[in-house]
Amino acid sequence: MAQILHVSLWCLCCLAAFCVYIYPDEAPPAITGEEDGDPEKTSLQDLLLSDSRSAAKSPSTRNVFEISLDLKNVTWLALVRDAMSKRKPEELKESVTVLSGTLLKQEKDSNETKPLKKILFWNHPDNYFGVGHEPFVRAGCPVDRCYITNNRSELPYQAWDALVWRPDTEDFSIPYRRSPATRYVFFLLEPPGLEPPIVKFVEGKFNYTMTFREDSDIFHPYGSFTTLPEPRIDALTKDYTHGKTKMATWFVSHCQTRSGRELLVDRLSRYMQVDVYGECGTLKCPRYDSECIPRAAKIYKFYLSFENSLCDDYITEKFFAILKLDILPVVYGLGEYEKIAPPHSYINALDFPSIRHLANYLLYLDKNHTAYNEYFRWKAYSEAVRSFPMKQSTASNISWCQLCERLHYDQQKRVHGNLQEWSQHSANCLSAEDGVIDSFLRDEVIQKLR
Repeated sequence: MAQILHVSLWCLCCLAAFCVYIYPDEAPPAITGEEDGDPEKTSLQDLLLSDSRSAAKSPSTRNVFEISLDLKNVTWLALVRDAMSKRKPEELKESVTVLSGTLLKQEKDSNETKPLKKILFWNHPDNYFGVGHEPFVRAGCPVDRCYITNNRSELPYQAWDALVWRPDTEDFSIPYRRSPATRYVFFLLEPPGLEPPIVKFVEGKFNYTMTFREDSDIFHPYGSFTTLPEPRIDALTKDYTHGKTKMATWFVSHCQTRSGRELLVDRLSRYMQVDVYGECGTLKCPRYDSECIPRAAKIYKFYLSFENSLCDDYITEKFFAILKLDILPVVYGLGEYEKIAPPHSYINALDFPSIRHLANYLLYLDKNHTAYNEYFRWKAYSEAVRSFPMKQSTASNISWCQLCERLHYDQQKRVHGNLQEWSQHSANCLSAEDGVIDSFLRDEVIQKLR
C-alpha cells in the first residue's frame, strides 16, 4: 500500500510540474529551456485570463484572439477547422460530367486470362512506379493485368488504354489523335498554386484524377501506415532520448511559402533553439546527401515537418519520411493527421492556444524523457510507409493498382470539366494572409469569451 501511495504522489507531482511548465503565468521561457519556477499549478483558463491582462498592460504584448468555444477545444486547430467548415460545397468540387453509355463491356474472365491494359506515362521521364508488367505483380495488385511505359512510340495511339499526364513539367503537349477508348488520367502531386496554370486545351479531356486529394477518382497519398505482423518489443523499452543533445531542427530549401511556415519557425525560435539547415538557414548539409536528416535524427529531439501549403489532404513526405526515423515530428498543415497516423505519434503546431504554448510543451518534453518516449511507443505496432520512391512502397502501389482495376472494370464515361481549380488557388487551401492563419503566425493567444 505504501508503494502505491508513493507512486500516486509521484504521478501527481509530475502532473503539477507539467501544468506549471506548459501554462506559466509569467513571460515565455528563455532560449535555454529553464523553467519559470512558478510553484503553483496554473489552469488553462487562468493562463488565458493572464494573457488578457498582460496584453492590456503592455502595448508590445501579443494581441488576444477571442473566440467562443468550449475551453477544452481552445486551439488554433479548432479555429482553422471552423473556418474551413464554412466553405460552400460548390467551391470545393470541380465539375465532373458522367456521360451516358459505356466505354467498356464488363469483362468476365479471370485475372490470369485478362488482356493487358496498356498505360502510357506521357510527359514525364519517371512515374516512380516502374515500367512493364512486373511492377503490378510486385505490388500484389488484385488485378495486375496492366503494362506501363513512358515510350510514346512503343504502340500506336489506338492501343493505349490509359494516358497519364502531369501538369508539373515543361512538356504541356498532348497527343493530337486520341482513341475513344483511351482514358486520360490527370496525375497531380502538388497543391493549388504550386503547379503551373493548366492550359485551356486540356480542359474537358480527362476522365480520371489521380492526386493527393481524397476526393480524387484515384487517391494517391504521399504515404500511409501499416500494421506490423509481430510487435517490436524493443520499441516499448527503448530510450529515444539517448544521444540527443539538441532541441529542434528543420531542413528547408524554399524560404518563402504560401503557408508562412518560415514565420512560424521565426516565432518558435524566439522561445527555443531551432537549427535551420539549407538555403534558408545558417547551417549546411548537401541537399542531395540522403543521410543528412537521418544523422540529425540521432542528435535532435524534434523535426519541424512544416508544409509549404495549407490544403485539404496535403500531407507530404515531410511527415512520412520523418516518422521512419527516431525523431519526433512537429507538423503544420491542414491534412487530418489524426485520421491517418497512429495516436501520439506527432505534435500538431496548431493544437495549442499559441506558438508560445507549443514551445513550452516542446521544452517540457525535452526535460521529461518519459513523456518524450511515449511518442514512440506506436512503433512497436505500426510503421510509416512512404510513397516515394514508389518502387519500395505500398501506399502508391495501391494507387496504381486502383488504376489498373478501373481500366478493366469501370464502365462509366467521366469527364472533368474544370481542372484549373486543382492547380490554382482554390477554397481547398488557406494561406498565411488568411485571417485565422495570419493571427496564429503573429503568435496571438486565443481568449475564450466569457
